[in-house]
Amino acid sequence: MVPLLRVRNLRVWFDVRIGLIAGFLGKETKHVRAVDGVSFDVQRGEVFCLVGESGCGKTTTGKALIRLNDPTGGNIFFDVPDDEWNRLGALEARLATLYPYVSALGPRETRQAYADWARVQALADQVESTRHPRGSAGRVLRRERYEKTIAFLNEREQALQDGVDTMIKRLTTKERNRIEVLQTLGLWFKPTRARKLHRLEDELEEGRYQLTRSESLRTRTGQNKRKIRRLERRLAAMREHVGTDDPMVRSRAEALRQELAEKEKRLTEQELGRVREEQKLVRGLLDQLGSQGSPASEDELGSLNASIAGVRSQGGPGLDAWETRAAIDEIRERYDLSTWGAKGAALVGTRPGRRRRLRRQMRGLRRRMQIIYQDPYESLNPKLSIYDIVSEPLVANHITSTVGEAEAVVAKALEDVGLRPASEYMFRYPHELSGGQRQRVGIATALVVDPDFIVADEPVSMLDASVRTEILALLLELKTRRDLTYLFITHDLGLAWILADRIAVMYLGKIVETGDGPEIIRNPRHPYTKALISVVPSPNPSVQREKIILHGERPNPVDIPAGCRFHPRCPMAVGICGWNAEEVRDELKKLLNEDRESLETAPSGRTRSARPRGDPQGECPGRKIRTDPPRTGRAPTPPDHPQRLGRMPLGRARERHPTGRWRWRLSSRADLRHMPWRHGPRRRLVGEGLRDAPPRPCETTHPGSTRG
Repeated sequence: MVPLLRVRNLRVWFDVRIGLIAGFLGKETKHVRAVDGVSFDVQRGEVFCLVGESGCGKTTTGKALIRLNDPTGGNIFFDVPDDEWNRLGALEARLATLYPYVSALGPRETRQAYADWARVQALADQVESTRHPRGSAGRVLRRERYEKTIAFLNEREQALQDGVDTMIKRLTTKERNRIEVLQTLGLWFKPTRARKLHRLEDELEEGRYQLTRSESLRTRTGQNKRKIRRLERRLAAMREHVGTDDPMVRSRAEALRQELAEKEKRLTEQELGRVREEQKLVRGLLDQLGSQGSPASEDELGSLNASIAGVRSQGGPGLDAWETRAAIDEIRERYDLSTWGAKGAALVGTRPGRRRRLRRQMRGLRRRMQIIYQDPYESLNPKLSIYDIVSEPLVANHITSTVGEAEAVVAKALEDVGLRPASEYMFRYPHELSGGQRQRVGIATALVVDPDFIVADEPVSMLDASVRTEILALLLELKTRRDLTYLFITHDLGLAWILADRIAVMYLGKIVETGDGPEIIRNPRHPYTKALISVVPSPNPSVQREKIILHGERPNPVDIPAGCRFHPRCPMAVGICGWNAEEVRDELKKLLNEDRESLETAPSGRTRSARPRGDPQGECPGRKIRTDPPRTGRAPTPPDHPQRLGRMPLGRARERHPTGRWRWRLSSRADLRHMPWRHGPRRRLVGEGLRDAPPRPCETTHPGSTRG
């Protein structure tokens, strides 16, 4: 299945405000790294859950996907065809192979490559202008319009021949209603009397509701009782005429069916004649338009193509890199949402043509991607009625043109979310609704434009348990009925287990674990995921689960710790967890070279044991404290040394990093050999890691999941 959304290394950073004097003094601007390198795929028609504690970047990620927040970096590919995605991958691989050659070019060769690329672009534009000379743009547009009209008329002709044309059915609606009323109620009833019967039934139901309400409020009920008795008498008088067993009903229904068939045949013949006349007229206009254009000279086009081929043959890798980069930018401009213009100030300074194109792109994006906000009390404007709130996306995106059409679309959206009848809720205000009804209005506002992708930002976190169940059932029903794709944001892993097809766990702007929903719940691998699952209440009171309480506060996103971001609070942390990627890579290369030299000098027939020293059972040293002294040549640490206190493993000490932060450092090669990647299955890394080094044990991906 082709993914609907592909997110690659998404980053959303916010500047930290500094004072005026600090700005004049040149103080370095710091950034709140709310989202820092997130990658995942969302398949079409699935529910993808982002789970994590408050402040981990879930909502910022969701808003960045629909461009309510401007991304700082990364790519957001939306609805990319499979062939275009494969072409983009091939172009990026081609650009990677050209990078060593391009990086070796000097300034003069680089300027020459750019000049060659500009020459090729100018020749390509000249070829296009030769094929479509100046002044032919109107003819091209008219030709496209005529071709679309002919295709529509062909479809209409086929529908008329098959008897499924909607216009014919609309013209025969009255006859169909007469047949239906005759078969269900009898000869005495006509469509007007049938409508009157249904109206009386609705009034009787409303009267009984008002009577029940008056009795519960202990107010006067005499008027409601008299109204109910009057309606019951009128209904009884009309229901006496209901009868479908009369033989005259069958004969009359058969006669009406024959009249309906004759009318459909007559209307079909008339419409077919009109459609064929229009086809003949449009084909004549298309032929006349084709005879007006003057074909381009083949010799001129051939000479231009030969010039382009000559420039490319002499350009070398520099020109090839420029053309590859231009092709990549063209694909990203069409499908990468992070390159699209935002509203307001982001469009200032751009050319008017590009500005209009960006606005059209964003308007089309709003039709396909919507958001359901968390707070139903703050997301609705208290000064607007429910009709004004739900119809605002229709007006802003130019979807409806008349008031009647907008009312019909709004009524359908309200009924789809369970607010029935829609006329009762359409002109109310938000303060007249309950919390569950307000959330249904928010869902209707997102569904009114018929989107493909919805970001549900904790839509049930502020609702009661009973209302929460109704809203979740409604979201799942709408997903099946409208073929929707959800990005469901929540902090409740129990809720994600019920809804999600796949789950991604976020911590401090990074995805630390991702996989299928049941697999994440049954077999969590990251310590943070285990801690989240351990505090989910169990419905069985006899089951006592050991809770993992995380100590300490979440680190400041402005000053993120080096290495694994979770290691300051991780109960399994070891010294190397505080290392950054470059330090781990350098140390691993050093150890690899030393091991290779020792194996070359070792006696034949003897091999080094793969089991780490001091860990006879092959366990991770993060799960227990080592008791053997480090192999450093120094004396063992005294029992009263601070390193013996608490959970600090032997052989490690604290040192101040050049950046000013304290961290753990390893004091022996044996400590590095005790890391989990020295034994056990190799797990794939999600988040920030090394391409050449083995992954850290705290950032894992389940088998079959998408690479982060």
